Amino acid sequence: MGYAATPVNIRFARKYIPEPNSGCWLWLDSLERDGYGIIRISGRNNKAHRVAYELHKGPIPIGMLVCHKCDNRACVNPDHLFLGTNLDNVADMVAKKRAAHVANPHYGEENGRAKLTDSDIRKIRELRRTIQPKQITEIFGICRSTVLRIVRREYWAHVQ
Repeated sequence: MGYAATPVNIRFARKYIPEPNSGCWLWLDSLERDGYGIIRISGRNNKAHRVAYELHKGPIPIGMLVCHKCDNRACVNPDHLFLGTNLDNVADMVAKKRAAHVANPHYGEENGRAKLTDSDIRKIRELRRTIQPKQITEIFGICRSTVLRIVRREYWAHVQ
């Protein structure tokens, strides 16, 4: 039996490994830029966590997202997945203090996923007066668009 003829559930099971500490099933195959696993089925790329949900729990209703309880985008453990709307997903993100927006009191450097501090933001805005964004990207390890959004106060607007 060729690769293309192998049933999806068998191919899928070969592409992850259980992580004993977290219980996550870590996707070992291709990842999208945003960290979600992908698997090719019938000539189309599919998000691996959505395929995991369908294989283990059933169809995903139209308009519903498959969200992660564990917040690990590469996880395909069906016990870590739940259905929700976009609003549910945002509420989950805010409840877990992963949202970097004003509706969440844990934004900016208080967000556990923040790479920069308030002090870094002030320094970036100060440096932008004298040096180019490319140089700032090298100093702070962030991309040019992030530098520009910080300077225009689209990001980290709360920092004075």
